[in-house]
Amino acid sequence: MKDKTMLTLALLGGSSLVFAATPGDYTSQFEAMDMDNDGYVAADEVTDQDDMGATENWSDYDLDADEQLNYSEFANYQWRTAGGAGFDTDFRTMDLNQDAYLDIQEVGNDEALAAGWTEYDLNADQRLDQSEYNQYRIETTGADWATEYNTLDRDRDTYLSETEIGEDDALYPRWSDFDLNDDQRIDQVEYTQYRIETAGGVGDYTAEFSEMDVDSDGYITTEEARDDDELTGNWSDYDMDADDRLDQNEFADYRMN
Repeated sequence: MKDKTMLTLALLGGSSLVFAATPGDYTSQFEAMDMDNDGYVAADEVTDQDDMGATENWSDYDLDADEQLNYSEFANYQWRTAGGAGFDTDFRTMDLNQDAYLDIQEVGNDEALAAGWTEYDLNADQRLDQSEYNQYRIETTGADWATEYNTLDRDRDTYLSETEIGEDDALYPRWSDFDLNDDQRIDQVEYTQYRIETAGGVGDYTAEFSEMDVDSDGYITTEEARDDDELTGNWSDYDMDADDRLDQNEFADYRMN
C-alpha cells in the first residue's frame, strides 16, 4: 500500500479541489519506463520486470490504438491497477447491455456525465470504458471528499490527527495504511487516497467477503453463500455480470443495500 503513487491534488480556497487532467501523478514511473525519452511508452519498453500486466491488457489502455501509451493513457493504467477500482459496481449497473462500455443512452440519467461526455470520452469513440468513467467519478466526487475532510479536521490545522480520524470507523483501523509518510497525521492527499480505495464500499466488507470466500479465489459462489438466504434469494440482483459468482464490488453492493 505504501508504495502506491498518490493522486495529485491542488488545493484552492481551502476546501475546493482541482484534479490533474489525468487520474494521478505518475511522472516518475512514466519517465523511467520511457527508455528512449520520446514521450511515449511502447510495448517493448514494458518488460516483464517493469509490469507484465500492461502488456497483457495493452489494448485496454492504448485508447487511440497507436501502439504506444501517452502519459494520460499510462496514468489511467497505473491508477486502475493501484486500487482505483471502487467504481466498478456503478459502472456495471449503468452498462445495461453488459458490453463493458457506456454509451450516451446508458448514461442519460447522469446529467453531469452526459453534459461532459466529450471531456471524458478520451479516445472519441462515442463510448466510455471503465477507466474513462473512473476519471469522471474521481473529478466529480472530489468536492464531497473535501467537505468530509474539513468536517473531520476540527482544529482546522489542515491535517487529521488520530483523535479526529477516530470518528471514521473504516479509516481509523487502517491508519498506518494511509499515513504514507509516517508523520502520525493524515493530510488531504492521503485522505483522498483512502476515499478512492474505498469508494465502492469494498473496504468496509473485506473481512466478511474473505470469510465467505472459502476457497480464497477472490469470488463468492452460491455454494459459499448458501447460509445467507437474503443473498442467495436475490442473487441475480448483485451478480451484475451474470458469471454465477460475486466479486468484492458486487458483494459490497449487496451489503450496502
